[in-house]
Amino acid sequence: MAGSGGTIESSGQNELAIHPQHPESPANNSRSNNAVCFNQQLAQPVIAPTAGVVSGLDTEEVDSVSAVRLYNWTRFNLQPMLKLAQDGLIKIRSSLLSGSLRSLQDFYVHSICAGRTLLKDNAYLQEVLPIANGDAATKYAMMALSASYYKEYLPNESDQKKCMKIQEVKAIAQTMMALKQNTRNGHAHRDAAKMLLIHHAILNRNAHSAHWTDYLYQLQESPGRQSNLLIATHSILLMTILPLDEKYRFQTFDYDWIGRGEENSLTRVNGILGMSRRMLHFQYLITIAAKFPESLEHGNLLRDIEASCQWVDMTETEIARRIALKTAETYKLTTRLFTPGHPDVRAICNRLTRELYELPVSGAEYSGLHPAWCFLIACACTEDPDEYAKMDQLLEYIGNANKSVRLPSEFVVLSSLML
Repeated sequence: MAGSGGTIESSGQNELAIHPQHPESPANNSRSNNAVCFNQQLAQPVIAPTAGVVSGLDTEEVDSVSAVRLYNWTRFNLQPMLKLAQDGLIKIRSSLLSGSLRSLQDFYVHSICAGRTLLKDNAYLQEVLPIANGDAATKYAMMALSASYYKEYLPNESDQKKCMKIQEVKAIAQTMMALKQNTRNGHAHRDAAKMLLIHHAILNRNAHSAHWTDYLYQLQESPGRQSNLLIATHSILLMTILPLDEKYRFQTFDYDWIGRGEENSLTRVNGILGMSRRMLHFQYLITIAAKFPESLEHGNLLRDIEASCQWVDMTETEIARRIALKTAETYKLTTRLFTPGHPDVRAICNRLTRELYELPVSGAEYSGLHPAWCFLIACACTEDPDEYAKMDQLLEYIGNANKSVRLPSEFVVLSSLML
């Protein structure tokens, strides 16, 4: 592919154009000290379980996965997080925690947006922020989302935290009111506000009278915009794990528009999604093929997935390109694994888990690009209980370190782990 500044591709043969160093290679030690990969955690010395941690478990009363998970917390030296990390999906600077409204606006830009992606393509910053400056619904949704994260870093029972909770509730009410009144602005404004509202509702279910899926609606292509694409992603990935009976209204919406457009646009790795539009469209087509077996030929679909390239612009930093391409490759492997009739599930699953363990889970190199959906599909496909337990443990670590639902082994938290 030819991007504006040149490109780096993941080839149709599933080999990255930039080959990361093997985890045991000395060259791999050049990785930023602020980034923690799961393989690096596994490489730490094994610490014997302490009395009362594992030896005290009654295996007849505790399910085996929970028991292995508890053992793994000790074995891999990953301590459960007692509060949110400051170098996770939210990037914290102490100067932002003054509690003022201006700090709340800065928090969105410098903490939330900074954690969305390593790439320059950042819809939360480049698309949503300009719309928020002139659209009330988007502005209030941005305030609600910021307050929901911001309050987690303030001292419990402090006046600042109480004030932030009030600000959050008020901003949600103002968002809903503005959306009802906002009938003249185009769908790009509505998409931006709804994208932030859905983000908030996924992570703060008790703050909303409706489930977040009730905020979904029939989307349409909006050239040059990404908010609609990000909303559609929540729907498509959630549909991959739901029954096919179309119990929910959003399951009846048409998302085929995602697969239309210029080749460069379809194959470029999206800065928020961590994969290309085309790869997302493949995931939608797989769900459609499962609903209507005669609509697509699975063999052709699998060949199209295998032949599809994903690329990142050369103007990105080397670290960002490497992580984005590896992330895109995990999505590609997972999409192949997810396709019905795949002839080599075990080999693809083993390769996928190796790739997933090499991705950062905290620090400067960790962002919203992290492919939670891939972990969940890998958990569903692996035949190795120990492998399942390791992936489950890692998802729990991520969920506890970030503002995510705290039971990442349950598929219902998929969207939460993406945020």
